[in-house]
Amino acid sequence: MNREEFRNLRSEGVRGFQDLCKLAEELGYDGFPQQLQNNNGTFVSSLINFLEDNPGVIQTIYDWVEENFKEELADEYEEEDEEDEDGG
Repeated sequence: MNREEFRNLRSEGVRGFQDLCKLAEELGYDGFPQQLQNNNGTFVSSLINFLEDNPGVIQTIYDWVEENFKEELADEYEEEDEEDEDGG
């Protein structure tokens, strides 16, 4: 994969997921077992292998989720504290 192909990888929807699997394979994570084939011919197992070998990527995903899903991740106790502060 050259730099232009890399820059043209999608990041949204099904195509984005398939392109992420393609990138994992281009980086050398295309070994066996090859499981769950995408429409573009890549395998989900390649992405799983990439994630298993690169814990920094998993941490980055966790950080992104924490930043973008604050409400969904709110603690029960945090919600109770907010109610107490509001006088409720």
